[in-house]
Amino acid sequence: MMDVTMSEFRFEHASAVAAGRMIVRVDNRGNVEHQLQLLRLPDDLPTTLDAQLRSSTRRPVTTMRLMPMSPAGHHTAFAVDLSPGRYGFVCFLPGSDGQRHALKGMNSELRVQ
Repeated sequence: MMDVTMSEFRFEHASAVAAGRMIVRVDNRGNVEHQLQLLRLPDDLPTTLDAQLRSSTRRPVTTMRLMPMSPAGHHTAFAVDLSPGRYGFVCFLPGSDGQRHALKGMNSELRVQ
C-alpha cells in the first residue's frame, strides 16, 4: 500500500517502494481540483521529470494510470502492478492562471525496486 497526498502544487509519497501489485490511496488535501497521472519513465532518462516537462525536447513516456479529476477533499484508490524502474506522478490540470499544475511543481518521481 502506498499513500499519495495531493495539494497545491505537489505530491507527497514515499520516494521508493517494492515492485509488485500495489494499492495506491490518493487523498486530495488541496483547495482545488487535482488529477493524478502515473507515468512509467524511461530508465535512461538523463534528467528529472521536472526538467523533462520544461524541456522543448521530450521523450515518450507510458501512462500507467490516469485518475479522474479529484475535487478538494476527495479520496480514491486504485491497484497497479509496478515493475522495477522509474515512475512519475503528474497533474496536468490547468490552474486559474492557465498554467498547468505540473509546471507549478506538481510532479514527482517514484523509484520501484
